[in-house]
Amino acid sequence: MTLLSTVAQQVRTARRRRGWTAAELGAAMTRVGVQWDRFAVTKLENGRRKTLTLTELAALARVLEIPPVLLLFPLGHAEQVEVLPGQIVGTWAGLKWFTGEAPFPTDTLDGAGEHPGSAGIGDMVDGPPASTTLHLFQSHRDFVREHALLSLKAKEKPDKAVLQELSVVEARLALVRQQMRKRGLTPPTLADELKHVDARQHFDLTSPEGREKAKAWLQRLAERGYGTFTESGDDEAE
Repeated sequence: MTLLSTVAQQVRTARRRRGWTAAELGAAMTRVGVQWDRFAVTKLENGRRKTLTLTELAALARVLEIPPVLLLFPLGHAEQVEVLPGQIVGTWAGLKWFTGEAPFPTDTLDGAGEHPGSAGIGDMVDGPPASTTLHLFQSHRDFVREHALLSLKAKEKPDKAVLQELSVVEARLALVRQQMRKRGLTPPTLADELKHVDARQHFDLTSPEGREKAKAWLQRLAERGYGTFTESGDDEAE
């Protein structure tokens, strides 16, 4: 099943689940800026549509309240998807590739019948996402969340150990933001209570010596039980 036919099937299923007619879906599309009518809907659902623009895909996801990626890779509804002509991959493996969490699946067994949490070939080895950019932003999000939780904990019961953990999280967040800038990325805006993090310039990541010091620091943190953070590799090709 091609990506377009997969989308068409998911649109038909979602429309019927909502109790909408083709005309009602067309009207909903028009309200969000895409001029569709019932004929446009039936043409897609009946397989007579040969292309679908990104704007149309985004509009369908918006009005049907389905994440765009699940229109393309319907987890739990299809085991495999034809992502390119003649190239069929498991739905879960394909989704991970599409979101930048894994390389393009080269083995059709990787992901066949997979679902989140299953022991598919592609899930047996945990590691950073294929996209360094995605990995950095995910790590940034996780450290910000961890800082918020620790801050609440520190307010309820000030404790030296908690304050030390806060300091470690801030240092790791600062390092991630440094790595982002090193790659020409703009880090997310920080809340007022975290704006001081950018003043923490522990390592010069533009020099081999600075990167080695950063690696050694991360290793010491891991040995002290503060988890791990895999330093991203060389600049990715984007």
